[in-house]
Amino acid sequence: MESERKGEKPDRHFVHCLICMKPQEMLATHLKRVCMKNNTPEEIHAELKKAKESQKRWSKGGRVWDYQDLGKIVKCEDSCRTLAHQLLSKGFLLKNYSAETPEVTKERDEEELGKREPADKHWEMFQLAKSGANTTYEKLTNGGEVVDRRKLTNFRHYCLGILMIEHHQSSRMVMDLLVEEWNNRIPVSDGVTLLHMPKSTSETHISITLTKEEELLMDCYFSKIRPMYLKASAEETDDMGKFFLGETGAPLKNALADLNRLCRQFKYTDTSSQMSKAGPSGKTVTSLQELSDPSHGCQQNQRPAKRPASMDWDDFLQEFPVTLHDNPPDEKKVLTAGFVDSRAYQDKWRRCQKMDRLKHLLSRTGRHKPTPAKVQQAIERERWNSNIPSISAVLEAWVSQVKSAIETDESIIKCVLEQKWKGIDFKDFGEPKGKGVIATMPFSKGAVVCDYHGKLISEAEGKRIMEQHTGGMGYLLFFKAKGNVPMCIDAQTFPCECHPQKDTFGRRINHSGKQSNIKPVRFC
Repeated sequence: MESERKGEKPDRHFVHCLICMKPQEMLATHLKRVCMKNNTPEEIHAELKKAKESQKRWSKGGRVWDYQDLGKIVKCEDSCRTLAHQLLSKGFLLKNYSAETPEVTKERDEEELGKREPADKHWEMFQLAKSGANTTYEKLTNGGEVVDRRKLTNFRHYCLGILMIEHHQSSRMVMDLLVEEWNNRIPVSDGVTLLHMPKSTSETHISITLTKEEELLMDCYFSKIRPMYLKASAEETDDMGKFFLGETGAPLKNALADLNRLCRQFKYTDTSSQMSKAGPSGKTVTSLQELSDPSHGCQQNQRPAKRPASMDWDDFLQEFPVTLHDNPPDEKKVLTAGFVDSRAYQDKWRRCQKMDRLKHLLSRTGRHKPTPAKVQQAIERERWNSNIPSISAVLEAWVSQVKSAIETDESIIKCVLEQKWKGIDFKDFGEPKGKGVIATMPFSKGAVVCDYHGKLISEAEGKRIMEQHTGGMGYLLFFKAKGNVPMCIDAQTFPCECHPQKDTFGRRINHSGKQSNIKPVRFC
């Protein structure tokens, strides 16, 4: 009671709902509104009692494990230690577990890492890509130099490799990793621990400990590259809260294919070249600097060998980057580079260039819709001879920078209905702040971030709720409606009736009155 009088958040005990298997602070309310909303009060009370007994039974005997018992169940010593480490990370208690076991495991892993064959899966190629990833990291963090789009993609692929190659995670886990899970990573002595909850309730939580260097690289992708993808994505694109996104701002569909593309870029080694170097196992390994040289592996005036038939669009882009002002690669150059039957790639290259040119012309039009004469003038200024966007295509693609009225904006109405807002996510800041909202992409001044979601009530009713509220933070927004009528939005009642299984963003946002970077605005 004393803590509640001081305005601190009450310390409630979590009890898992046995139906949805999620922890709940107020299980009775959750059952009544979500999992058993169509059941009788007696059935709800019986389920509540059952859940509390289950939680009590787990606390008394289910939390403590004996490491020797684990060894009887899991015969493989390595797997047993991995399981023990995961149990400890989940808050379980282990008896007869040596404190030095993790160190022994770490030393063994480092020894095995040094003995690993370069040809083991993608490992050798992944090591070659590391230098390029570090260079891109330095450019992104220094902020002065523009990084090529292809290098940004390679950096994202390298971050995939950190989880899939270095930490042996599945492509499904990588594609399902959430922004919220990344924000809630736990600092440890030698890096951070990342906790991932698979979609299937039958699977256990996955715990990954990243080194400090790996965390810096992953966070660089999250804070520098991912926001670019979100900012450039179409309004209808849904990132679904996933950590890894493609260039369109949509979640990845095939992480393994992306990793293969990265590794293929470093497989073109020539054992007969004097620039090749012998690796520790006697196999040839080519340095990154040599691989970035187009002349590597070819003598002067010597036609390069035909490349594998498996080469795809990414390989074509690597050889012929799409630019605004270059001419499309002709058939002779394409054949010389080793691409056979690549007419489809040439056509796709032209489409990409035309789209880039169209965007470039749109960036020159200004706030008001351009006239055909102005578009023609902009095209002539560029001095393009072929592959030119038509004037009608530019006029059709133009969108006013001045948004339509908020109350009639279909994309914003959709965000309100679905409670999915682009560019923001939840983060647990710990006590005393608790759960809050962070930006995952830059916002322009005047942009709509989210809505303050709740039930519209009168000012008098809002004040009555505020007087009755004791302890914790209040979630009431008072404002003046049309006609200067005082009103209130009640976000204190949680969850709301229209989104019973969602935590809405507006109620979690706190802003400073002195140095605010966000403020509430009434639009209707």
